[in-house]
Amino acid sequence: MQKQNKTKKHITQEERIEIWIWLREWESIRWIGRKMNRCHTVISREIKRNSIWCSKTWWTIYKREKAEMLRLQRREKANKKHIILLNDFGLQRYLESLLKHKWKERWVDEIVWRLRSHWYKSVATSTLYRFIHVYKPKRKKYLRFGKHWYKKRWMKSKRTVLVWVPLIDKRDPSVENRSTIGHWEADMIVWPKTEKWWFITLVERKSRYTLITKVPRATKDYVYSSMYTMLHDQKKSSITSDNWSEFARLAFLWKKLSIPVYRCHPYSSRQKGSNEKTNGFIRWFCPKWLSLQQYDDNYINYVQHTLNHKPRKILGYKTPYEIYHGVNISYLYTRCSDTL
Repeated sequence: MQKQNKTKKHITQEERIEIWIWLREWESIRWIGRKMNRCHTVISREIKRNSIWCSKTWWTIYKREKAEMLRLQRREKANKKHIILLNDFGLQRYLESLLKHKWKERWVDEIVWRLRSHWYKSVATSTLYRFIHVYKPKRKKYLRFGKHWYKKRWMKSKRTVLVWVPLIDKRDPSVENRSTIGHWEADMIVWPKTEKWWFITLVERKSRYTLITKVPRATKDYVYSSMYTMLHDQKKSSITSDNWSEFARLAFLWKKLSIPVYRCHPYSSRQKGSNEKTNGFIRWFCPKWLSLQQYDDNYINYVQHTLNHKPRKILGYKTPYEIYHGVNISYLYTRCSDTL
């Protein structure tokens, strides 16, 4: 069986020219697939979809110009089925009347499916949702999800509970420059689902000073109480967290500590890279394949102390403890008589 190259996705215009040349030389589809490092089924599908009927030969032929034109035509028509509903005013008015008067009794999918047996025309559920979203935004109040946009069930969507928290773009520019101390990045180190104990990590942006604690469960109450205990004696100016539901109680932390709270963009963990780098250091001491229950508080304090007294190249080989507390610790205790 020929191995398919999964790094390539769509066939390019240069590859269509090669297919056209090799087909004129009467080469087989499998031979063309091997030469182009593609699966032969991809070549066969390309030829079937983009071939045209020839009246002289009474057969379909493949041409490079027509293939590109057919591809562009399909691209223009893609995901625009709601235009069919836009041109049919009778079906449009009937659907709008049903949606307006039956929205409390029937949902949109129920109206559409029942319509197929009582009306000469019908549309798909996603077509009606897309039509309302694009052309009739005032009708969103009659939808099942209110003003929210309909999503297919098989699409994996994640809606954050921190919608009220401002994004990281609204932070003070001094936070981005790491010019002041007191701006923290919060994250959680996740163990397997069977594990009940998790880590909460807080990293100060300028000094990379690290605070670690262990919580029995990753719930918003445990996270809120632990973060308050960790920060109430520290220098604090702001907190930046993920979009996880465990950070949903940051509103109370905002009011109690009187500091602003921000969140990163979804799926953008690079925006708090200092915390992610520190979590990688913690993995040295606490590997993922070992249970977290075996680490007691003394060991966690040892890990925290080791990371805070570790010289960093980005800090000029100073330690996070020295930068955070503004002290200078001597690590060399050698005498002149001891030197060779």
